[in-house]
Amino acid sequence: LSCHRCHNINLRTIHMRKTLEEYIQMYEKHTKEKFQFNTGFSFFYEPEHGLCEYKIEDTGLYFWQMCGDLKYWVDIGYKVCQQFELSSMSAYILRKPKPFIRALGFKIDSEEYKDGYRRYHCINKAGEKLTATQYGKKYIFVWRIRGGKNNE
Repeated sequence: LSCHRCHNINLRTIHMRKTLEEYIQMYEKHTKEKFQFNTGFSFFYEPEHGLCEYKIEDTGLYFWQMCGDLKYWVDIGYKVCQQFELSSMSAYILRKPKPFIRALGFKIDSEEYKDGYRRYHCINKAGEKLTATQYGKKYIFVWRIRGGKNNE
């Protein structure tokens, strides 16, 4: 897995419009890190949904800094993966993974615990797969995208 940082703040749809500055303040408050634009990443901001940085590399879409509506950004990610025939999408999740797994429409199919770290293998009704792997206090979520290059 590539090392990339994606900080999700709010899984629910944000009904109130926020300025870019407000989302950046929210990001910094929850991550306790200074927000900065990263070279090599594209940036999206939508007042109703938040902000995120992303990069397409090899056969994957990598979300980096993210704040706002995770489900919305994941839906956008699926569209980008389909358009560019990418086989995976990944993001760091700062919070407990199980609520995110459920909210994204997945269920845990199996669970591993090795060397003090957890890994959840998940599947949704469409048969799509998601793996959530603990990385320190964060989890790396990796979605396998059907129809992408080098994908089953």
